[in-house]
Amino acid sequence: MLNLAGEEADGVQLHPFCTRKYISEMVLPCLEKGFAVNDRRREDFEIMGGGFLATGPDDATVQKMADWVRYRIAFYGSTPAYYPVLEAHGLEDLGLKLNRMTKDGQWDKIAAEVPDDLLHACAAIGRHDEIAAMIKARFGGVSDTVFASSSSEVQSDLPPDVIRDIQQIPTTFRGGKAAAT
Repeated sequence: MLNLAGEEADGVQLHPFCTRKYISEMVLPCLEKGFAVNDRRREDFEIMGGGFLATGPDDATVQKMADWVRYRIAFYGSTPAYYPVLEAHGLEDLGLKLNRMTKDGQWDKIAAEVPDDLLHACAAIGRHDEIAAMIKARFGGVSDTVFASSSSEVQSDLPPDVIRDIQQIPTTFRGGKAAAT
């Protein structure tokens, strides 16, 4: 599907259960194959999403959001369709373990299995005053658009000045051919 998106679409919206490594090593090469078919450029193609945000005005809120994201990572990681993200990080066994746990009804224990390095690979984490820099480090150069919230369960609380800071992060996407004319 990514090859076809690169050939024909204006952009792609990635699932939030994604990492920079997975995007760089799996998503971008597929898109580039598609770009080559119709002589397209990455600058004309928007990549949206591909990770979670865990933010808030204070450390306690950030921790609560990080815990929410950790559970989401465990949930998605338990599903075989999402194993390629784990495989990109050598965590194939984690997916199998999470899958067994869900089948055994251990939903309340799966989040504890997600290591901190995977949490940080899947999410930009920081207080509002830190999150723009964290987004740049986590998504910069691989995703053009981030979503303030990846769930209807959790509403965004980003203040306007933080949104402006995020909008200043350089992206590869330049608005497509229509924007250039």
